[in-house]
Amino acid sequence: MVIWDKDFYSVSENQTKDVKAVMTFVGGKTVYERKTFKCLIVCSN
Repeated sequence: MVIWDKDFYSVSENQTKDVKAVMTFVGGKTVYERKTFKCLIVCSN
């Protein structure tokens, strides 16, 4: 699973190259977390 910093459906085709992964999960475990990520909804840390 990948969490992106922007919604692919709300950006123009030219902007899709600028969408960046915020977090990725494999087998239920976090394998990548962008350090500059700012939680915009609900984060529990």
